[in-house]
Amino acid sequence: MLNSSLYNKVIIDDQPVELAIHHHAVIVLIRRRAMSNKENRTNEGKIQIVSKQGNVIQFPSATNTVQFGSVLKDARTRQKLSQEEIANLMGVTRYTIMNWESNKNKPDYGMVPRLCSILGITLTELFGMRSEYTAFERSVISELRLLKPTTQRFAASMIKSMADQELAAHDEMLLNTTRIIDEQPGALAAGTAASGIDFLDAQPTPFFIHISDKTKNADAVVRVSGHSMEPDYRPDDVVFFEYTNSANVGEDVVVCWGGKAFIKRLASDGTLYSVNKQYPFIYEGDGSDIQILGRVLGILGHDDLPSESDLVSLRELFHDELVAYDREHGIEY
Repeated sequence: MLNSSLYNKVIIDDQPVELAIHHHAVIVLIRRRAMSNKENRTNEGKIQIVSKQGNVIQFPSATNTVQFGSVLKDARTRQKLSQEEIANLMGVTRYTIMNWESNKNKPDYGMVPRLCSILGITLTELFGMRSEYTAFERSVISELRLLKPTTQRFAASMIKSMADQELAAHDEMLLNTTRIIDEQPGALAAGTAASGIDFLDAQPTPFFIHISDKTKNADAVVRVSGHSMEPDYRPDDVVFFEYTNSANVGEDVVVCWGGKAFIKRLASDGTLYSVNKQYPFIYEGDGSDIQILGRVLGILGHDDLPSESDLVSLRELFHDELVAYDREHGIEY
């Protein structure tokens, strides 16, 4: 669903158009501001949506998938309408409809909303783009249109009430199963002592993680760089760890040495070593200047992360916590 408050404009074939949204995005209506000449009506149907932040969403050309004329003809046939009947309803000639169906040209975009209404299809279907509605959803919409306006409003009220309840329950679930931890910038070096990465003095950022037995003690996440801890940890793995200055023999730890951070394993004699023997952890001195920063608890997986859509909700639900986090860490905007 497109929210008109989030978008500045829609661009079709490099020309701006006005955007109007029907309730629940059942129909997306667009009206072209200018059609300078006939040549514009034969282009590829490129559609762009520009957000208020300047981000651009671009839909592919309709001719990359399904021919406009084929869609038009199929929809007309399903409605049991002749070319002549469509022409009369649209206020054009039969030859115009013939040209549309043979892909010689396309209708002005100002005519598209009425054409979609007559054919009983959406804009995305007309231009051969994937519909955002399933067959079941389209059937519900078709049945809704058969109801009287008062009954439609009652049905819409019932649907909204149920949707609000489900959204509230989902938000409550997110609040109870998600928490904020640190995301450390940079990376932990899984390499030689000379290859450690500086991240200790940089500002962490808030990171949402699902609460589970595996992650319940996690304080932070950080990316791994290098091969010295393979096969247990590979480059670009993201590990979560607990802030602590002690660990048990055989545990993997986040350590600081020479102002750089590493991931290594703790040996029985108190020394640190790499799992991959091709990359030994060699450092000068007796190791007294090595500081344990944390204990590695595991590798972050997809199940430990909220979905992209849930992240949007979480930023709203945890607004106060995020503000407090920024203040605590001196993050300014």
